[in-house]
Amino acid sequence: ANTNNKLLSHISKSDELTGAYNRRGFIENVVSDIKHNVGRKAVIIYADMDNLKQINDIFGHDEGDYSIRKSAEILKCCMRTNDIIARFGGDEFAAFALIHENNFENIFIQRLENLCKTFTREKPYNIHLSAGVHEFLCDSNIDLTKVMNEADKRLYENKKHKSLNALKNPEDIHKFKQ
Repeated sequence: ANTNNKLLSHISKSDELTGAYNRRGFIENVVSDIKHNVGRKAVIIYADMDNLKQINDIFGHDEGDYSIRKSAEILKCCMRTNDIIARFGGDEFAAFALIHENNFENIFIQRLENLCKTFTREKPYNIHLSAGVHEFLCDSNIDLTKVMNEADKRLYENKKHKSLNALKNPEDIHKFKQ
């Protein structure tokens, strides 16, 4: 029975498409990590895919799902193994990490850009993620919602300057119209 309970607990806290945590699993784990690391520097990262709707519309939902799975992989590759990564549904992701660096945000965004380029060499579209990084100190009385909203604001700021086209060669659009 114990194995079953563990399995059910895992299923209720993870996202089936990507294997990452879902919102519930993310929040439980982050709250626990924050409590065990009071005084340490940490970040919450919000990320979402650019142009998923366009990929779905042009190439179909299987390619959409593929690009969501790849996005989760890209995010995992940007982080360390003990960092917490989640898919909040649709094309939205979140991550949490304890950090030592002073310029973590720049390092992370650069890594994300490079990996997005690497991951879609064989596709006619780009899988690209925008991200917002919010740094804070772990504190047992922290308001996690506030911290997550800050990361979300940063994401929104960064997204405003993005290309609205997933196609590598936008002039090829007629080749893919279904």
